Amino acid sequence: MILSFDRSLGGGLQSQLLEQLRELIESGRIAPMSRMPATRTLARQMGVSRTTAMLVYEELIAQGYLETKPAAGTFVSARPPGVSPDPRFATSTQTRRATDRSSRGTAGSAGLAAKAAFDFRSGGFDHRLFPVKTWQRLVSRALRDGSADRADDHPAGSDRLRTAVAAWMAGERGIATQPEEVIIVSGIRQASYILARLLLGGAMSALVDTPLPRSAAWAFDSIGAKTVPLPAPAPRVPAGHEGARLAWLNAPHPHAAPEVGRRWWKRRAALLEWARQTGAYLVEYEGVDHILFLAPPAGAGFDDRVIRLGDFSPTLSLGTRMGYMVVPAPLVESATSLKELLGDAPPWLEQVTLARFIEDGAYSRHLRRVGKVMMERREALIGGLRGLIETATTHEPTAEDHVDWSFPAHFAKAGTIRDRARAEGIALDIFEHGASAENTDPECGLCLGYARMNEHQIAAGLRRLAAVIDGVGAT
Repeated sequence: MILSFDRSLGGGLQSQLLEQLRELIESGRIAPMSRMPATRTLARQMGVSRTTAMLVYEELIAQGYLETKPAAGTFVSARPPGVSPDPRFATSTQTRRATDRSSRGTAGSAGLAAKAAFDFRSGGFDHRLFPVKTWQRLVSRALRDGSADRADDHPAGSDRLRTAVAAWMAGERGIATQPEEVIIVSGIRQASYILARLLLGGAMSALVDTPLPRSAAWAFDSIGAKTVPLPAPAPRVPAGHEGARLAWLNAPHPHAAPEVGRRWWKRRAALLEWARQTGAYLVEYEGVDHILFLAPPAGAGFDDRVIRLGDFSPTLSLGTRMGYMVVPAPLVESATSLKELLGDAPPWLEQVTLARFIEDGAYSRHLRRVGKVMMERREALIGGLRGLIETATTHEPTAEDHVDWSFPAHFAKAGTIRDRARAEGIALDIFEHGASAENTDPECGLCLGYARMNEHQIAAGLRRLAAVIDGVGAT
């Protein structure tokens, strides 16, 4: 490596070393998977303290340029930001492109995104944010002194975890509920399936706020239930579907404009009145952003016609695949029986570890820390998009972890840009708003998530995306 310091420049030796190493990696002069010198060796060669070298390595690891291998050392990442993808990867991507024409959340994009240098897909989690040390400590405690918890195998979830969730919802979300009304599930898919079996049947309809989570859509479809989109913004039940048993309402985005929030409350009030009059239920789903950004709860208090769903998995991906549903007392026994029949109870070790994580206040602290990081990434993404194209319109869908970026009319079709981007190692989705038999020209654009990458990776990915867009040109 050819490195040198200019001590007349400002910014310090640490900043210069960081920038030089990053430039060497991006230019390819330090190849992917190359072994880096030990921090002690680098510090001696450059005449800096070992602490300075360690801080530089830590920053490059956080930015995705370096990675560590236990007992082996520090290496350049296989696909560092700013480095052109392997041509063999581009070729295989182009081969798959013809068979992958669907939009957000396609199964065909899973293998591609796993290899992509920049992953802008929504619905992910940056595993670097997982509280590994705290989780390890809690698992050790549970294994050491959790004999009583091992016997706590209630089909609705362990009493300890249900109590912890109820206390957390009261303290952090302002929603008073009883532990007996909390049912621990393996995720939103299982919760949706229980609700579908409990409240719907073949050919029955559910009124849904769009976009409906894919796992919920699968659950309703699996039993033959129809899903009828709720008209927006009118808070009315579509004609012919007054006999629906369930209405699904997404929480408003925490950053939504005040008028959006007011429309949502009006919508909720109308649907709740409909549920009371018809004996139906209103399902309120809070997406990951609503919890991460610690926004006030969508619904006020708890109503006997309201079912609330939440998911721990998006914020604790490495630790657990669990969620919760809070149901009115008359539904608890039936919902618990259905869950027991499914036989998919989370392991006791995961339940007790999560319970202690919540009890210790560690979960709330984790959410605040991760929420701050997500706010910074969101701002980096939106700022970067505005820097690319000033006339592009950005808006955030309901309580999600991504931004929808609408193109001006003269830009190339979003699908073309997506396909070209994939060939350049950029994983992203597209969206369509307003598509119907009557509207053959819906609003289209790119769906760009900010949960999987840090600010430096987002910036590098946007630079490469800008080059893709320039190459596609106007239509």
